[in-house]
Amino acid sequence: MRLIGDGEDGTGVWTALTDPVAVKKALEKRAAQRRTERRFHEEYFGGMLRAKMAARATTKAAAGGGTAATRQLKAARRE
Repeated sequence: MRLIGDGEDGTGVWTALTDPVAVKKALEKRAAQRRTERRFHEEYFGGMLRAKMAARATTKAAAGGGTAATRQLKAARRE
């Protein structure tokens, strides 16, 4: 086995492949997998963040906004 640098983002891949064409194809396949994983994580955590921000906005609106809302939010966190 040998370690081959990807070159795209500095990562390396351990492989038993020796044919340069096969190595290039394997690196391209793994790069595509990483892009897919990155998009999934961005969408997943972005959705969680949007949901959290929406919940905060709803809580603040229900509290009446302004300093009263701030006091209510702080009191709710302590409980």
